[in-house]
Amino acid sequence: MSIEISIKHHQSKTMAGNYLASHGIDLDAEMSKIQFGTDNARPAAGNPSSADRSISKTIGVRLPRKPTSTLWDVSIADGRISSVEPHNKITPNIAHLSNVLEGSGRLLAPSLCHAHIHLDKCFLLQDPKYSDLQIINGDFEEAMSLTSKAKARFEEDDLLRRGRQLITESIEFGVTCMRAFVEVDGDVGMKCLDAGLTLKDEFKHRCDVQICAFAQLPLFSGPDGGEEVRKLMTDAAKREGIEVVGSTPYVESDEEKSKRNVQWAIDLALDNGTMLDLHLDYHLDERSNR
Repeated sequence: MSIEISIKHHQSKTMAGNYLASHGIDLDAEMSKIQFGTDNARPAAGNPSSADRSISKTIGVRLPRKPTSTLWDVSIADGRISSVEPHNKITPNIAHLSNVLEGSGRLLAPSLCHAHIHLDKCFLLQDPKYSDLQIINGDFEEAMSLTSKAKARFEEDDLLRRGRQLITESIEFGVTCMRAFVEVDGDVGMKCLDAGLTLKDEFKHRCDVQICAFAQLPLFSGPDGGEEVRKLMTDAAKREGIEVVGSTPYVESDEEKSKRNVQWAIDLALDNGTMLDLHLDYHLDERSNR
């Protein structure tokens, strides 16, 4: 609704209310009776109850798995759906009430969940800071190499800026919860984790950002046998706000170390009461799937 239309609507409502008031009729009280029933009528203006503040209603919407020819009214109390009733077109219009949303036949559906997003590595290819890191071969080895070069430049303001852009854009497209991976290793230390937890708190009233402390680098391969990453991950898993730990078994140098990676990550999750997320999408050897 445009500002101009909204103002005219408000003016019309005010004029109607003043006219009825001059005849001893309280428009808001009467409409509240229609909406909430006589026994639950809205309190007088200036003295709202806690129940009134927590009740809202969306009217005239279509619902998933319901006939497309039907419209429904959905009431919400204390942040939860309290009732779903067939929309009655004969009932006087209550869309002017502040806690009522007119659906106008639109689809009311659950919000979206992004189950897999890397909060620290988003928008690298379009960010001026990383403009020199462009894809040429398009293979996994190049991706790991470019990512490693990018991570060496990560800074707090950079991580917050790109992460904030990702969460904001996600919300605008209907996402209200996400599992966000942030890497923990010798290159970035706890930088990504700290930024992720900051953003989790910043957006807590708009989006549930579930932070996963993530080991992209090997846990048992490499020059030090993955000791540094294991220590950092152990510390990260204990941080308040960490709900998931994860690893990538396929980056290990052999199958035996990949299995150790999986078992170590399972134990880490059990020890800290977190969920576990293992990335297995690049492990395409059918012989390893038996």
